[in-house]
Amino acid sequence: MSDMTYQANRQQFIDLVKNAMAEQHLSNNRLAQLAGIAESTVRKILKDGGDPESIGPHPQVVKAICRVLNLDVIAAFQLLDYLPTMPQSYLSDQAERIGIRFDRLPKDKQNVLVDLLDSLEKSANLGTPDEALETILNAVRQLRRDHSMFEKRKFNLQDEMGHLSVRFTPSLQIPPMRKQLVDRFKFVFHDDPVVADAIDEAYLDGLLQQPSVILALQMLLPRKDIPSALEKLYWLCFWDKAYGVSTTKLAEEHQQSFRALWQMLTTLHQWGR
Repeated sequence: MSDMTYQANRQQFIDLVKNAMAEQHLSNNRLAQLAGIAESTVRKILKDGGDPESIGPHPQVVKAICRVLNLDVIAAFQLLDYLPTMPQSYLSDQAERIGIRFDRLPKDKQNVLVDLLDSLEKSANLGTPDEALETILNAVRQLRRDHSMFEKRKFNLQDEMGHLSVRFTPSLQIPPMRKQLVDRFKFVFHDDPVVADAIDEAYLDGLLQQPSVILALQMLLPRKDIPSALEKLYWLCFWDKAYGVSTTKLAEEHQQSFRALWQMLTTLHQWGR
């Protein structure tokens, strides 16, 4: 997503929030109270013409605001570049008729219908979008709780230079990055050949196309100037590169962290199918 598109989409999200607040007669302070966030956070989100390099509100904050304002969480995540925009899909004639009837209902009746739909999806063992987001958020929180190296990824000058080289010459940089990731994950599972043997470049590419995996990586490394899921995963796994630590010399503590990261991503991949 280009910077201009991202800025336009972010402004659209801001407008959606402002309009919903106006409809419900909510002040910044009241929205903050209902969402369980700081009033300063609401002010920052609603500020027009923000820093184009800012990473946007945290996904958990977006989710809380959408819940209060009855906004589509998935659509909000897509506007803020936390989830990829899905390919255009075509509704059946019956679905379109239901949609027209839904839009005619007052807001409170729409909420009743949405709750009923959630209940029907659960009875059919179909996860709701809200449950999907909660699963991803919990997985990321647990990973950070258990492995502090994933709490915050700070880039030094060498990392930033490396990122710029990827940005300007992706065709040269991405293939070796992909290979290094495969080698690293295969190594940390060297005591579990069943897992290690299944890790290859084709599997990695498929893994990184799953929306739930993409969102998890965005939460772990929320930088909009790194749109590639593969590059995000690379920088999460090669934080040590500047210090000259090779894969085969990783401390057991770090091997455990990388195993946990891989297991989280593969679990989300299987769950999201």
